[in-house]
Amino acid sequence: LCNRVQKAMLPQMTLIDDRLERAAADIRELRKQQERHHNEKADKADFELVALRLADFDKFDPGQLEERLTSLDASDRALGEKLEQVGADQRRAETDGVHKSDFSKARGDHNLLKAEHQKLHHSIDDMRSQVFGANSQLSQ
Repeated sequence: LCNRVQKAMLPQMTLIDDRLERAAADIRELRKQQERHHNEKADKADFELVALRLADFDKFDPGQLEERLTSLDASDRALGEKLEQVGADQRRAETDGVHKSDFSKARGDHNLLKAEHQKLHHSIDDMRSQVFGANSQLSQ
């Protein structure tokens, strides 16, 4: 009887033992998956940080953005017109003005004429003094 019971129960016991081992392995795997899933979850601090960042997007108003873009576009056009006007003024000033090389040449010519004028002035002063000296000798 004992042999029969062992023969009948031994396969069932090994089957139950295998099932228990598989169940234990499945439970271990499930725990590992739960831990991984729990580690992947955001904690409260991370969630609050993301919520703060998204709060700015909640305040986002597309109409206001469109108005700002329109005003920026108008400002851009106005600045473009001013830039064209300044460019035209600059070109007009360049055509009306004198180039630096021409100005330097004119300054050099002016300095030469000034030096010649001073020489002539000194010559005239010398001649005046000579004429005065000659007149004073003649009048004596």
